[in-house]
Amino acid sequence: MKVLISIVIAGLCVGLLSGCKDAGTEVKYLTQSISEDHSNITDPNTRWQAYNLRSYVIEQQSSCFCPYGGDVCRVYVRDNKVIDVIKKSDGKSIFAQVPQRYKTVDELFVLASSVNPDSVASLVIQYDERFGFPKLMSVDYSTQIADEEFAYYSQNIERLLN
Repeated sequence: MKVLISIVIAGLCVGLLSGCKDAGTEVKYLTQSISEDHSNITDPNTRWQAYNLRSYVIEQQSSCFCPYGGDVCRVYVRDNKVIDVIKKSDGKSIFAQVPQRYKTVDELFVLASSVNPDSVASLVIQYDERFGFPKLMSVDYSTQIADEEFAYYSQNIERLLN
């Protein structure tokens, strides 16, 4: 009887564990919240640099007329390079389909500085109060043309541990 109960319990454990993997709950990356606070630094880029983050995960939404446009994703950055992009809604990686669309924070700063406000119809950039990264960047080159505008929304940053 004890052997039968042990076999049943072992079978249930195996079934539950394999079900977790299929449900997308497998932990691929380890993260940690960031405790330091440099919000007293006025300049957003200098504030961002004070954290010295080269490996992190940040939620980002790329708003454009393109595949996955508007989906909130977790962007994984290691050594200041995007290594993975995972849709928050279903936990699936879309990095292979969009390897260049999602940006590191440093790339967002470069993009923000490359846009001449006098040459676009609309430019909005808002910076995160604590970390300094561009939390909203919206560019519309022309009000007369459809589908050429884009926006990035970024939030919820954590340190990437592995």
